Amino acid sequence: MGSTIFIICLLVLISSGCGTGKIGVKKPLREAEILLGTNSEKLDYFYHPVLEDIRGLGLQFPGFLIGIEKTDRTKIGFISQKKIKALGLDAVFDESGLQSMSGRDKENHRIYKILNDGKRTFVSHIIEYTLDNQAALPRIKAENPIFNAYTDSDVINQTATPKTLNVNTISGRRIFDVSRKSITSKLYEQLSNRIQNPQNNKPYTHILVYSMGWNTGQKESIENFNSLVGYLLDSVNNNSDVDFNPLFIGLTWPSTWSFGSGNISRLKRALSVLNKGNDADEIGLTWANFLINESLQKIKSQNNLKIVALGHSYGSRLISRALFSCEVLKNHVCSSSTVDLFIGLQSAFSKSRYSQLTDADSSKEYLWLTKIAEKLWFNQEGKPYTSYPNTSVGAKQVLLWSEYDTATSLLNFAGGNNLISLSGRAPHNSIFEHRKINNFGGFSTIGTNSNKVLLLDASAIVFNELPIHGGDAHSDIYKKEIGDVVYQLIQKFAP
Repeated sequence: MGSTIFIICLLVLISSGCGTGKIGVKKPLREAEILLGTNSEKLDYFYHPVLEDIRGLGLQFPGFLIGIEKTDRTKIGFISQKKIKALGLDAVFDESGLQSMSGRDKENHRIYKILNDGKRTFVSHIIEYTLDNQAALPRIKAENPIFNAYTDSDVINQTATPKTLNVNTISGRRIFDVSRKSITSKLYEQLSNRIQNPQNNKPYTHILVYSMGWNTGQKESIENFNSLVGYLLDSVNNNSDVDFNPLFIGLTWPSTWSFGSGNISRLKRALSVLNKGNDADEIGLTWANFLINESLQKIKSQNNLKIVALGHSYGSRLISRALFSCEVLKNHVCSSSTVDLFIGLQSAFSKSRYSQLTDADSSKEYLWLTKIAEKLWFNQEGKPYTSYPNTSVGAKQVLLWSEYDTATSLLNFAGGNNLISLSGRAPHNSIFEHRKINNFGGFSTIGTNSNKVLLLDASAIVFNELPIHGGDAHSDIYKKEIGDVVYQLIQKFAP
């Protein structure tokens, strides 16, 4: 008994750092995390692990990784939620560098609810991955971050001691503004340089912008990017397309409330579904909007290449929101030709983004739950979506769906089979057109209309339930056939 107690006490001493060895010294990153409010080892850490070890995790092909995180709005230079609410709608738009839309009260109020959150997102890091073909052993290598909020002099005073680090001690500028410039200035300049000086002297033909969805940390997002782009490149090679040379941009974002495995963690994730949908919309209105409609719009005007935007689940929601949010940018002239093709994989937004249910639609053709879901503010988004195709968005819209995807069915999202029959009849058939993918990932695009949303039935290839992910076949996209489908769509709509 005595020896057991001795062993327990010894283990307690060791685990508490009370042994004979010296206590480990914290990295400056730990201090910066505390200041930025991203210091939770059970949650926040999972959104910037690449900063912990830049060699241990990364892309398998050339491109850029944009890491987005979330913290208390006052940490990044905004005034408190209570104070900004008192100032009204236009003040909420203005603090994010946005403007409300004229004559769109309903849509403006929806955006106001998204932006007036007690916590807001910010860009914490941008990393470039290049082909180091001059080394003795060529490899894909992560360069030093283009931007790192945890060390940037405009964010944190690096000359201070770890105990006295202060936010905004150098310039006094808001971290939000610094984050925006990281995309519109630093990333833009590096993108321009990379395109003008391609590696192996092979010109880039496309820029791929990708975002993953709900409950996906940065590590898993990078794994997913490697899988999805890897299968796309396999399809390119199988078709001997020697000219196709894409440059990749991936966005990772705070898409869950918990990464735990217990019942409480599962409950947290379930309760986060609407909040994380709002976060996807917020990022679409801001960071992805700045990326696509500012930086990439300039890149596109200066270079002969195509831009393809893709997303899975809430990642599709994020990308879709960005495509349709150019007009909320202040003092900005929008272009309808920036993005050539948008591909939504099992999208977690309603088809009502484009065409809402009417009184003439028979309620016998859908469940009562679908009707309730359609009436949620979450799915009632209005213009500019419901003005499509008469908008500044020129991108061909393609949405893959599967009857085996139960995750998107509950809230009536486009990734499931809700309202498919109705979308093929008037008045909705003026917006949607339908095609079906076969067992080998093939489909016909003959007669497709560039001004219609293409609903691709992927049930023949998206049908497997995956461990851990949930939603039955919702995440069954990491496979050869999806790579083939994406390549065919690029050949057809963004060659």
